[in-house]
Amino acid sequence: MSDTFDVYGAHSELSAAASLIARTLNVKLEARSSDYLGDYYGTPLPNDNIEVVANVADDPEDLPYEEYRQYSVIVEISELPNPDEVRAALERVGFEHLEREVIDAGL
Repeated sequence: MSDTFDVYGAHSELSAAASLIARTLNVKLEARSSDYLGDYYGTPLPNDNIEVVANVADDPEDLPYEEYRQYSVIVEISELPNPDEVRAALERVGFEHLEREVIDAGL
């Protein structure tokens, strides 16, 4: 068995992106805030396998996801049972798949 971790980018406003993800994937996202990420949305704890983050900062060197500076919203999705279906659904509504890491859970 393996766990899949995906990153997506979008050119959107944070709450609009979160609403679109919630509708597309039929999930509930809660507004949250942290010192590091600022305001963001995530699935309810303890699952916390979807995070929608505004990739903005006053200083461009302080972006939460500097390597994806061209995207105003970053979405991290982890450990869902159907990552390929999720990817297809999000790409259909305009999110760009940026990265995938698969970790063998048996190790």
